[in-house]
Amino acid sequence: MRPRPGGIPSGEDYFPRSEEAELWRRIEENSAILIAPRRSGKSTMLNHMKEKPASNWQVYNIFCEDIDKEEQIRMKLASVLVNSSKKSGNVLIILDEFQTMIVRMAKGKNSTRKMRELVRALPKLKSLSAPEKKIRFVYAGSKSFDLVARKYNLDDSFKDLPRIILAPLSRADALRYLTKVLGDAGVTNKNEIPQWIYREVGCGFLYFLAILADKAIGAHVDGTELTDDVLEELYEKCITGAVGRAYFQHNHEVLKIYKELGGEKYFEAAEAILGYTATHSKISQSTANELFKLHYPHAKDWLFQQLMLDLESDFYLRLKAKGNYEFQVHILGDWWGRYYPSMSAKVLDVLLIWRPSGILISHLPCPGGGLKGADQSAAQLTATYQGLRSIEFEAPAIQDPMGRGTFVFLEKMKYLLVCRINGKPTRRLDSKMRDALKGISKRYPKMDWDGDRAVFDGIEAFLKELCGEH
Repeated sequence: MRPRPGGIPSGEDYFPRSEEAELWRRIEENSAILIAPRRSGKSTMLNHMKEKPASNWQVYNIFCEDIDKEEQIRMKLASVLVNSSKKSGNVLIILDEFQTMIVRMAKGKNSTRKMRELVRALPKLKSLSAPEKKIRFVYAGSKSFDLVARKYNLDDSFKDLPRIILAPLSRADALRYLTKVLGDAGVTNKNEIPQWIYREVGCGFLYFLAILADKAIGAHVDGTELTDDVLEELYEKCITGAVGRAYFQHNHEVLKIYKELGGEKYFEAAEAILGYTATHSKISQSTANELFKLHYPHAKDWLFQQLMLDLESDFYLRLKAKGNYEFQVHILGDWWGRYYPSMSAKVLDVLLIWRPSGILISHLPCPGGGLKGADQSAAQLTATYQGLRSIEFEAPAIQDPMGRGTFVFLEKMKYLLVCRINGKPTRRLDSKMRDALKGISKRYPKMDWDGDRAVFDGIEAFLKELCGEH
C-alpha cells in the first residue's frame, strides 16, 4: 500500500471504509445522499464502489463539478441508460459534486427552471431494457449541499433520502493505515513516526495523512535518517512555498463557490472567520457570529448556521466543548495562518496628521471606535513616531500601553496616517492605507488649503474606506 496525496488510490492502495457497507445497505431501499468533507476520501470510496460493486449491481460514476449545461448531464445519463441496458443487475448512478453542478447549471436565463425540472425528474428514470431494474442515485457532495438545495427550492427532492456522513478515520484506523503504508515502504524502525504524523495532522483525514507519510517515505528512500529535526524540516517544507501551494491552495479556491452561492458578503464572512481562526488558533461562536454580521449585516440567522456547517465540511473547523471552533486539520490551519492570516483586525479610528507639527487634520471614528482626546493623541503619536525614527527603528505598529488597541503608522511626504485597530496589522490593511495616503498626498501635496471644507470632504472620502477595513 502506498500513500497517494492528490491521487485516487485504488486496488491494493485502497483503505477500506465502514461507510461503504452502510451506503450499499441504504441503496437497496432508496437513493441516498453522501455528505463528506473535502479531501476525506469520498471520491476514492466511490471509485472503489464502481471497481468492486455489490452483488447484482452495476455502477456508473458521473463527475459533475464541471457540468454547467442541462444538455451535458442529459447526454451522460442517456449514455448510462444505454450501457446499463446491455448488462444484468440494478443500476447505481453516482453524481459526484452534485451541488456544484446545480450552481453552475442555474446561471443564465431560464436556467434555474430547467435545472429544477431536471433534478426532480431524476427519480423517475427507468431502465430501457428491464423496467423492473432498480435505478438508484448517490448524490455526493459537501455540507454546502443543504445551502444549494435551499437556495434553489429543491428541499422537497431530498428531504426523505437517507444521509451518510463520511467521517475521518478514527485514531486507531489512522495509525493502522500509517503503519501499513510506512511499513510497506520499509520505514519500520520507529513506531513514533505514525504517532508524529497523526499528531501533526490532528485527525484521520487520509489526504493529509498521506502528505506527511509520502514525505517521510521519500526521505527514507533517499537514505535520510528520520530524526525529530528531519521530521520538523519535512513538515515545514509541506506548508511553505510551491510544495505547500500544491497541497493546500485548492482549499482556498473552494471559497469561490461560496461567492457563487451566497455572494460577496458570504464569501468575505467565510474568509474573515477562517483567517481569525488560523491566526488565533480558535474562534468562539460569538466572535464568529460578530464577524459574520460585520461582513453580512441583516442576514438571516440560519445563514450564519449554514456558513459554519459549510466551514466544518470544507475547511475542517470543529466545535469544541467550550464553544470554540478550531481547525481540525492542524497542518491546514498552520498553512492558512501563514498565507491567509486574520483579516479581522477591525479599524477603530483613523487619524491623519501633519507630521512636522503634530496637528490633527482629520479624525474618523469607525463603528465601535471613538478615540477620546484625538488632538492630544495626534501630538503624542507624532512624537512617538519621530522618536522611533530617530533611532532608525522601523515601527509600522505599536501597542498602546493604555490597552486601547494597536496603532499602525504610515508616512508619505509630510502626512502621517495612523489607524487604531483591535487586532494584528494585515497585508490588506497596509495596502489600503497606502492607497489612501497616496491619493491624499497626490491631490493635496501641501497643507495650504486653510480649512477648506471641500478639501476636508475630499480627504474624508479617502479615509472612509479604511473604516470598513476588517
